[in-house]
Amino acid sequence: MRTKAVKSLEKVYEDWLIYRRDFTSAKHKTIYENTMDWNKFIRGIEIAKTPINELTPVMLTRFFRSVTKDRNISHKRISNVRSVLNGIMAYAIEEEMIIHNPVSDVNFQQFVYKPVKNQMDNVFTQ
Repeated sequence: MRTKAVKSLEKVYEDWLIYRRDFTSAKHKTIYENTMDWNKFIRGIEIAKTPINELTPVMLTRFFRSVTKDRNISHKRISNVRSVLNGIMAYAIEEEMIIHNPVSDVNFQQFVYKPVKNQMDNVFTQ
């Protein structure tokens, strides 16, 4: 399979947002939330500038490790970021920019997340 001209992850993200808005059933709220996750975690960092066909599982693992190292981010929030990256990669595969999704090769069980508070402690008063 031939691949198209290479764009950075950031440029593919921009194309993906337009694609989702115009050609999928993604709701405006979902696209907004994806944009918030992108802006908080990925925008402006090295992997955003990296050509999409040069992203490796090692690079992505280092990114997720740096984001989770202080245990300030919940598993759910990282799952949302992962979902954004998976969506971008699926779009890039469909557009023949890449042939494999490197996110699928990242072991997410290795990261440390913000501890989950036990909500049962807050159900009843003394």
